[in-house]
Amino acid sequence: MLREIIIRNLATIEEQSISFGEGLNVITGETGAGKSVILKAVELILGQKGSAELIRTGKDSLEVQALFDLQQLSPEELKVFPEDWQDQELVIKRTISSNSKNKISINGNLATQQQLAAIGPALLSICSQGQNLNLLDKSYHLEIVDFYAQNKDLLAEYQLAFQEWKMLQARLQNSEQEWGDAEQEREDLEAELKILKSLGLNPELRINLTKQIDQIKGQGHLLEIKQNIEQLLNSEVGLFELIPKLANALKDLRRTKGSTDSLDLVFNQLVDISGELEREIQLVQLEQGSEEDLEALEDRLAELARLQRKYRTDDIGLMEIYASKQQRYNWLNQLDAPDKLRLLFQEKNKQLQILLAKLTKNRIQAIPKFEKNLIAVLKELNLPNAKLEIAVETLAEPRNSGQESLEFLISLNPGEVCKPLRKVASGGEMSRILLGFKSIFNKSQSGCCFIFDEIDTGISGATARIVGEKMKSIAKNSQVLCITHLAQVASLADHHLKVEKIVTDRTFTQIESLSLEQRIDEVARLLSGREISDTARASAVELIQQ
Repeated sequence: MLREIIIRNLATIEEQSISFGEGLNVITGETGAGKSVILKAVELILGQKGSAELIRTGKDSLEVQALFDLQQLSPEELKVFPEDWQDQELVIKRTISSNSKNKISINGNLATQQQLAAIGPALLSICSQGQNLNLLDKSYHLEIVDFYAQNKDLLAEYQLAFQEWKMLQARLQNSEQEWGDAEQEREDLEAELKILKSLGLNPELRINLTKQIDQIKGQGHLLEIKQNIEQLLNSEVGLFELIPKLANALKDLRRTKGSTDSLDLVFNQLVDISGELEREIQLVQLEQGSEEDLEALEDRLAELARLQRKYRTDDIGLMEIYASKQQRYNWLNQLDAPDKLRLLFQEKNKQLQILLAKLTKNRIQAIPKFEKNLIAVLKELNLPNAKLEIAVETLAEPRNSGQESLEFLISLNPGEVCKPLRKVASGGEMSRILLGFKSIFNKSQSGCCFIFDEIDTGISGATARIVGEKMKSIAKNSQVLCITHLAQVASLADHHLKVEKIVTDRTFTQIESLSLEQRIDEVARLLSGREISDTARASAVELIQQ
């Protein structure tokens, strides 16, 4: 229940405190006086979007505060509130500054706009002419039936299962497609990775391979020289064959001629030459160990060149390509097997079908009762010939809302078949139908405050009185705030507020609570216009006392 609302610097309201009571609170005033500003303040309290454009000209910020009494809310309705908010009173404060920054507090603690929007429906329900448009939307018809059937928890459970079901369905479809393509791709990648890995990739691979090849080729040239030297040294007339013979001849010469320094020198030099040549040849043999790798190195270099031409890149680029292909290969190996996913999907599908069956059963069982109740209420609202049918269409596939599509079909005149609501009802009839819905739901929202914003537009006379009485009836269980231009409705008020526009050098909106005498004058004004006649005043007294 809304006890009080304080508005500061919102549009034409500079500062205003408005108190509301139990029962039917009526708000009247001339067109343009500022009744819509009160509604906007309530919408801000409900968490709807606000902007700096709403701030009164010349001010830096606007502020709206609301005091709610939660005592009449049921334990079920209180569940939407955090425990530390479930006191007897709830104070909501919202500030919007000129830079469009929002500040929200609930019972003195900072809160978010999302938190405010989450608790709003449990506090207030706004019924306006704009909601009539919702009645033309088939999806709204389904929402109405679900609300009547008390499907809230079941629908939430189903929707969670449906989202999981859809996710598994998409994964299964993708997996089956991917699994079919992945096997060949895995084989291709495995072969490519093997080739790339065999190259021993590094940032300077081409340079290193070229150096090794050049070194081996250089050793090859050295090997040819060695072979020539060995041939000269080891042939039948080679140096190693001649030196011993020459040494023996020198020995003979020395014995015959006698030892001389020159012969000793020659002999020693021959021995030294022989030893030095032997050592050099041995060194050449040690350095020539990679001769057999030349062909392998040249093959690696040729393969490297081929791959670099293929991928149009260099050594570093090939390393990045290898890493990318390895990552893709690893991912392919981690793909969910379709068989495993198919089992999970089948299990989730069974769960979904169980919930779907419950949801459908609840809806089908609720529809006849809802039709009967609404027809009875519409008759009370001076639509005596109203007939209602709810057409149920079973959809081919489940949706987030279930597997049914509903549409309200109505007939308001004798002998007419039921047709879609959008093709039959006038604006005034739509308002009464919407009021009929709220009347039916009133019992399940006993702690809520209903705000009817000119819902009586398009009706007059006896029908207007009947609509007012229906709102009065709703107000026995729930607080009702009604913005109206009709005397027949205003005269039924338990509390009457009048909105006036005051124009001096600025425009101000002022709201005041009316005494009995003031109520009589206001109802008389609604009956006759600006000039209040004695007849209009007498009629106003009669209306108020009825």
